[in-house]
Amino acid sequence: MTNKITDFLGNAFDAKTGEFNKNQFQQKTIAEKEKINIVLLGATGVGKSSLINAFFGSEIVKTGVGKPVTQHLEKIVVPSIGLTLWDTKGIEAKDYQSTKQQLKQDIENGLQQAINNNDDSFPHVAWLCVKESSSRIEGRELDLLQIAQDFNIPVVVVFTDTQFESGDEFVKQAKEELSQFDSIIKGRYARVNSVRYSFRGHTIEPCGLQELLELTTQAVGEGLDNETQKKSDRQQALKKAQLVDIEKKKPLKKPNWSI
Repeated sequence: MTNKITDFLGNAFDAKTGEFNKNQFQQKTIAEKEKINIVLLGATGVGKSSLINAFFGSEIVKTGVGKPVTQHLEKIVVPSIGLTLWDTKGIEAKDYQSTKQQLKQDIENGLQQAINNNDDSFPHVAWLCVKESSSRIEGRELDLLQIAQDFNIPVVVVFTDTQFESGDEFVKQAKEELSQFDSIIKGRYARVNSVRYSFRGHTIEPCGLQELLELTTQAVGEGLDNETQKKSDRQQALKKAQLVDIEKKKPLKKPNWSI
C-alpha cells in the first residue's frame, strides 16, 4: 500500500523526511491530466474569445498563459483544465492580402514545429469561426481551411453571432461554398450565440453550445491517429475541460424579429 501511495505522490513526497510538497504535487497532476488542443481559425472580431469563455467558463482565456509561436500564431495554455488554444492572428481584411503568404507560412511552421518536437499541444480539432452577420465567406476562411486540410485537422465551422431566421440563407450558401472541404468538416456546422444580450425588449440567451460540444467531441475522435494521441483520451479530455454545464442553460426560444 505504501508503494502505491508514494508512486501516486511522486517526487512531491519525501519518504525520508515525511515532507509533502503541495505545489509540486499540483504540478504533477496538471502534467498528467488528459489534454484537449483546439486551433482557433478566424479574424479578430468574430467572437473567438467570447466563444471560448462561454464554452469552457467565464474569463478562461484570461487565466491562460499566451506565448507567440510565430508572428501570426499564439499558443494559449490553460493548465488547470488541460486546454491549449492555438489562436490565429493577422487575418483581418485590411492587410490580409499583403500578409497572406507569411501568415500561411507562420501557421504551417507552428504546426510543423509541434510535430517535429513531438509536442502534445498539436491541435486535435479546429474551430473555424465565421460571424454570421458578415453574410459572406471570405477568401481568408478558405485559405485557413486549406491549411487545416493539409494537416488533416478535423474542423467544426462555428457561425458566431447567429442571426436565427435572418441568417438561414447565408448559412445555406456558406455550407455549399465550404463543401469543398467536407473531408475535414464532414457536415459539422454549429450556430452559436455566446453571450446574453437584449434585443427590442427581448433577452437573447446563449445558444448552440450543446451542439458545438457534440460536434467537437465527434471531431476530436477523428483527430490524428498516432501513438501519442489516442481518440478516447481526447474525447474524455474535452468533456473534462468543458466547465460549463450547458444542459442547465435556459433553452433559447427564437425571438420574433418583427416586433
